[in-house]
Formats: sequence, structure tokens, C-alpha cells
Amino acid sequence: MRLHIVPYQQPHPPQSHYTFLPLINWETLPLSKETRFKRPKMISLKAKSVLITGGSRGLGAATAHAFAKEGANILVNYVSDEASAANVVAEISDKYGVKADAAQGDVGVEENCVRIVKKCIALFGGVDVIVSNAVCSMIPWRRFGVDWR
Repeated sequence: MRLHIVPYQQPHPPQSHYTFLPLINWETLPLSKETRFKRPKMISLKAKSVLITGGSRGLGAATAHAFAKEGANILVNYVSDEASAANVVAEISDKYGVKADAAQGDVGVEENCVRIVKKCIALFGGVDVIVSNAVCSMIPWRRFGVDWR
């Protein structure tokens, strides 16, 4: 089978059919050269509390390491693989010197979500970040009433 490429034969549509995106002229922007190329300041994660669902393996474990490297305290949630969760917690505590713990529970069940969040509050004084990494069809984080502060 051969593929024939044929150029477009019909005339181009009128100019009104084109959509043009305006080009940015950096010289006319009301910014000084110093502020124009500054990056926004990153928020410090030191001593923040992070709850990572599905944090015992794979991407969840890698995310736990990344947050711990920045100084955040980590609560690793798992459903069934307690050994992997304990391993991640031990690695994080030893390598980065942050507080870390594990909490068992299926985040598809509202009562488990409430219990896990309460554990995070008891351990670290609150929840600053939730990484919803667990494989679940329905995660009810927004539906329960827990004071997060």
C-alpha cells in the first residue's frame, strides 16, 4: 500500500477565519527587567504535615521521599502492604530526619478517611497537604467534617 500526499487544493479561507494570538512584546510590558524574569518564591515545606494515600509503593513512595527531602513530616497511608509502608517510613525517618508514620485504611471508606486525618492531626498538629495517590473509584475527602487546624 502506498500513501499519496496531495497538497491542499482549495483556496485558503478568508482572513476573518484565522485566529491570531497576539505576540508578547517584552519591551512594552510595564515590568522592569529585574522583575520580569524572577521566579516566584517557593513555599517552604519544612515542618509541614503531608498525608500521602497509597504511599507505600511506586509513585506514592517516591512522592513521600520528595516531600521528606524538603523537610515535611509524612503520614503514609496503605491498604494491605504493611511491610512496604513500614519500609518507606523507616527510610524517610533515617535518611531525612523528619517525623514519619503509617496509617492503614481504604480511603474509599469515609470512616477510614476521618480516622487517618485524625491520626495525622494527632501526630503532626494538622494536615497541610493531602496527596491523593491511592487507586480508588470514590475518595470522599470533601464530604466529611473534620476540623483540619
